[in-house]
Amino acid sequence: MTPQERKLVSSLVISPPSGKSRISKEEFLRHFPASVQNGKMAMAVLEAAYETKNAEDLEYALIIGLSSVLALSTKISSVIS
Repeated sequence: MTPQERKLVSSLVISPPSGKSRISKEEFLRHFPASVQNGKMAMAVLEAAYETKNAEDLEYALIIGLSSVLALSTKISSVIS
């Protein structure tokens, strides 16, 4: 993962006091489309972190995965409601 990609991923983290991320998921995907496939974290991101044994990249891969899951659950909730 490049330093720019790491910065984008860290922008997805929801932070107090606003309770919002600094970047929308749509904007994130425009800048880092390879991170997500079919609405889920791209396994290539996780595999690259594992292969290089890079703990920082693993952390960022998990942030992408969690953000993808939260986005999906929000969409499901809006459909059910």
